[in-house]
Amino acid sequence: MSRFRRDLSIMGAAVLVAALAAPVAAQGPTVEVVAEGLNAPRGVAIATDGSIYVAEAGTGGDQCMGEEGEQVCMGLSGSIARITDGTTTRVLSDLHSLIIGGVEIVGPSDVALIDDDTFYTVINLGGDPAEREGAPEPNKSMAGWLLRGSSDGTYEAVADIAAFEAANNPEPTMVDSNPQSVTTSDAGS
Repeated sequence: MSRFRRDLSIMGAAVLVAALAAPVAAQGPTVEVVAEGLNAPRGVAIATDGSIYVAEAGTGGDQCMGEEGEQVCMGLSGSIARITDGTTTRVLSDLHSLIIGGVEIVGPSDVALIDDDTFYTVINLGGDPAEREGAPEPNKSMAGWLLRGSSDGTYEAVADIAAFEAANNPEPTMVDSNPQSVTTSDAGS
């Protein structure tokens, strides 16, 4: 090998080593705000048209019971929001919402799409379903339930998840039903 080629090879190797040893500039994730003003957002689902559905647990309400610090305030501030092209529309409103002790919010916790306009949502309970007996309607009929909703603002109660847990409780010492997530099968149900 000629001296020129050998020197060129050594210089090339040195440049390669220097390039590999140089620190790579860290690139953080790109973040884009797609919605603001959501009330305790929880589960998210993306429709085939690109719309984003969000379960909002809400802000509780003004029907309060219990002692200061451990007070439970109930209302109908839970909802399902649809975000399309930067615009947020609450497609299903007036859903069960509790704020417990001023810090823990219970309400719609997840959403799963059946199609671009129909979905399931599950509503938290966070306790024994017997405790909801003293709650006013419609809160009593939503807490701990799976609902099937539509973008036209209607819904139907499909399954009482909390009652199922009470009847088939895996924890022998207490019933603490708090449904969190929901999904659909390929069949859409």
